[in-house]
Amino acid sequence: MTSRDGPDAGALFRPGADLTADNALVPVPRSGDVPRSGDDLPDERPGDDLPDERPDDAPPRRPPLGALLAVVLGLLAVVRVAVASWQLPSAPGEARLVDGAFAALRLPGMEAVADGPGELLARLQLTSHAALTGAFDRHPDVLGGARELAVLAFVVLLVGVALVARSLARPGALAVLLALFVLCEPAVEALATFGPGQLGAMWLAVGAALLLRRAAVPRALGVLAVLAGVLTAPLLLVAVVLVIVASGARTVPAAALGAAAALAVLGGVLLVLGPPVAATSAVDGSGRVVLLLVALAVAVGGALRRESRPAAVALAGVALLVAAVPGDTAVALLVAGVLVTGAVVVDALPRAAPAAVAVAGAAWVGAAALVATTAWSDPPAPSPHRDLAAWITATTDPATALTVPAGLRSDLLRDGVPVGRFGPAPALAVVEGPDDRADRLAVFGTGPRRLTVVPTAPGTAEDPARSRAGTQLDRNPRLDAPDDVRALLTSGGVDRRALAVLGGLAGRGDVTVTALPVVAGEDPATARHQVVLAGTDPDTLGWLRAQQPPYAPLIAAGADGTVTLTWPLPAPATVFAR
Repeated sequence: MTSRDGPDAGALFRPGADLTADNALVPVPRSGDVPRSGDDLPDERPGDDLPDERPDDAPPRRPPLGALLAVVLGLLAVVRVAVASWQLPSAPGEARLVDGAFAALRLPGMEAVADGPGELLARLQLTSHAALTGAFDRHPDVLGGARELAVLAFVVLLVGVALVARSLARPGALAVLLALFVLCEPAVEALATFGPGQLGAMWLAVGAALLLRRAAVPRALGVLAVLAGVLTAPLLLVAVVLVIVASGARTVPAAALGAAAALAVLGGVLLVLGPPVAATSAVDGSGRVVLLLVALAVAVGGALRRESRPAAVALAGVALLVAAVPGDTAVALLVAGVLVTGAVVVDALPRAAPAAVAVAGAAWVGAAALVATTAWSDPPAPSPHRDLAAWITATTDPATALTVPAGLRSDLLRDGVPVGRFGPAPALAVVEGPDDRADRLAVFGTGPRRLTVVPTAPGTAEDPARSRAGTQLDRNPRLDAPDDVRALLTSGGVDRRALAVLGGLAGRGDVTVTALPVVAGEDPATARHQVVLAGTDPDTLGWLRAQQPPYAPLIAAGADGTVTLTWPLPAPATVFAR
């Protein structure tokens, strides 16, 4: 107890004073001293600079539920993208990049596949990844190696997005956006394929996360990452410029005016640079509309808060690019912008913390069910490129050139088809997908991955000529053949070179034809160009080996004493016209 005459006498009764545990006087601010404007408050969240007052024997602090949900939903998002990358077919621009990277890595002397605008660095990154990891050899097709890099880029992008969103919003808000991402098919497809836009968005996310650090070294690395993103996908420069413009604007009208001016200047630059690259993702028109509507709604909400205004303005600009510019270079960055800005918007809603956790928890159930359904569904049919490669090397003329869809060439080269078979003036074409044209030679696989081989030259009216020649051979008393062989002869179903050689053999003596088999993979309607003979003597074999092209067959002796003659495809069109 203090003396009535001491310095602390009546301390508890003085206005604006308090007494601490050690009886030290602490002034209590009056109501007029409390800041009334949110602009004067410190940037730190309440409690950030308070010491940890927990006792030493207290249990360790558990992470908040929102953070746990964000981590789980992030893992589900990675699984979702990985499964989609395994199931989606290749896009035109993606297939060209894969062919170019494979040729640069495995066939340095081969004529390079032309890169589209802005594709050079993306192809170099894919080539480096495949060279370091052997990605082109680990998957059933070469496209799988590119998709592996796409999934890796998504993981890095997601980490960058999480770090940026963590500085602007609570984890529960990001969990809501991640749940929506897992449930949104167009957003997943935009990140599951390989292209400059996906790699550029990854680099920009890494750069943004590093630039938020206060140390000089991370910021310098962030600048380099942003530069790498812009060089990988030059179209994404628009987003970088819009972030810089909006960061310096203090009001919404100023930000809008600056963004409009930047878009006008950059639009003129893009027109000078030329058209964008071809599509590298599987997002169709309706999917783009869904992404654009969501992005614009999130951008409007984010523009109302100063801390999210730069991201919101950049998001609106990227949405305009996606809507106005052909191609899909900016789609991946659009999805990343929605995740960051949307987390800020959700975090600012009234009662955001409990609502975000509740919504994220409810969405987790649906997201987990969707991922489980797609991950354990029936796998897509494997590409039949190996069967096609075996047919090309064993059945077709080695001098015959082929034309194949983009992306398939790399698979065929890896399967052993010589590089010279893809030269100029192709005589055969490989068509991907369903194709029921009458002149098809061979068909491999089913469904969207079906491969059909057709001649590039228009069909000729050879069926009547083959039928007349086959009927004459059928009437020759020296021919011994079963009924199915005779039916094919008279209907015009036998290759004209085979008919000519069989006619020559019948002029020398008796001929026994046991079968006219269908070569594996070929359409049964294709003229039979393989003949199985029985009872051939050495003189007959010598006569067959003396034949000259186009009549010279490939000769294979069977274990049962038969001899199989095979003429390569395509057949010349002038055998009976001479």
